[in-house]
Amino acid sequence: MTGWTFSFNEEFWKEEVGFDSREDACAAARAEDREGPFWTGRCVPAGIPSISGDTIVEMLGERMYDSVGEIAEDWPDMNKGRTAMLGTRVDDAIEAVFKAARLMPKFFTLEDTQVHDDKYEEIIEVDDSVEIDDDK
Repeated sequence: MTGWTFSFNEEFWKEEVGFDSREDACAAARAEDREGPFWTGRCVPAGIPSISGDTIVEMLGERMYDSVGEIAEDWPDMNKGRTAMLGTRVDDAIEAVFKAARLMPKFFTLEDTQVHDDKYEEIIEVDDSVEIDDDK
């Protein structure tokens, strides 16, 4: 699910994605023959949100403290490297489970959005042959 798509209200985007370029998305939007501006954007697959190692360590520490009390005040005492590794491994495990269960998001986020308003994009030719009398 990559490529370009378009919208007529910047809120609801066409589900048909995969236009090869912004120009192709513009052509498809214009083919619908609607009045007013339209938007184009590049579709980026939405991934599973990551969970930082810091969040995991903090959550585990709070649960342990709730369970056993002050004795767990400084538990777990992990350095930055191990905390980062924990976050990466948990993220990888979550993604593997979601992929195996075919639960990966089928939607996308948008980048490089741009508004198009054909009435302002037309090239206006200026007649340079008209002389203007500055004395009047």
